[in-house]
Amino acid sequence: MALVTKPYTFSAGAVIVAAEHNSNFDTIYNDYNGNISNTNIASGAAIADTKLAQITANDKVSLTALVVASETQGDIIYFNGTDWTRLGVGTAGQALTTGGAATNPTYAGMTTRGDIEYRNATTRARLAVGTANQVVRSDGTDPAWIGLSAILDNVFSSTQGVILYRGAATWAALATGTSGSFLQTQGAAANPQWAGAGAWFFVETLTLSGSSKATATLPTDSNIFMFVLDNIAGTGGALGLTVNANASGYAFTRRNLASLSSVTGQTRWVITTAGNKVNGTIIVNRLETRAPVFNLSSSDSSAIILQAEGGPDLTATTYEFVDAGTLSGKVHLFKLSKQ
Repeated sequence: MALVTKPYTFSAGAVIVAAEHNSNFDTIYNDYNGNISNTNIASGAAIADTKLAQITANDKVSLTALVVASETQGDIIYFNGTDWTRLGVGTAGQALTTGGAATNPTYAGMTTRGDIEYRNATTRARLAVGTANQVVRSDGTDPAWIGLSAILDNVFSSTQGVILYRGAATWAALATGTSGSFLQTQGAAANPQWAGAGAWFFVETLTLSGSSKATATLPTDSNIFMFVLDNIAGTGGALGLTVNANASGYAFTRRNLASLSSVTGQTRWVITTAGNKVNGTIIVNRLETRAPVFNLSSSDSSAIILQAEGGPDLTATTYEFVDAGTLSGKVHLFKLSKQ
């Protein structure tokens, strides 16, 4: 804007010469029509807010000129619906959050160690730190702290006596069995199950008489058998029991533990020496490598009551009593079956 000067002073009745008037008149005209500069505005001029509100062009107002009461580094200015106001700086770790339309911004955030921030149905929320050994669980909506026992109750079962086991693809719960049942494994790639207690069922009585060998067939619906010896004896060198697949028969001779030899494919037990009657029981599991369970007595106090030769025969289909001489007495066979 050009500077308006006053080169002439006109008195009353004076004749105004155009040359003395036009230059200033032109300056005033041009400035009034959009060319007024800061030079022509008094430093103390009280310009109405309504006039300032009309300033819309960029860079027309410097932010450095704004003054807000109680200014602090980190403060934020926001519009509260009526006026522009100040939001004081938050605490370390807080975040600026909004409550949505028609609300004011605020600082929010966790201030307690272990707290977790999450989104609920409407806004951000705080999950206070849980107790020791709890874990975060989702119910499909909001998270919550929960103990391991409660997780197992919710996922599997809260019934006393339930057993957790690994299935083919996931963990599963085995419901409680009936009173007296036993937990039974079904082997590899199979789930455990409850099974009833086993019971001994009579199969047959094998009479030993006048021969060096007595052979009979084992039942196929059980793998555990009990031989009840009833005054059996042999006149040869030794009496023996063989559980095998081919029932080939052996003439036993008395031998001590140091001289026992291995017989492939046979499970053989030397019971006693010649001529001595034996009573008692022998329990055999044809699927296991462990020695049989036995409770035997003999009329010969020096007899070798039980010695094992060879390993188990998992395909055993027969059993036999053999002796170098002749046999006498009876053998009662029982099998173990589920109730």
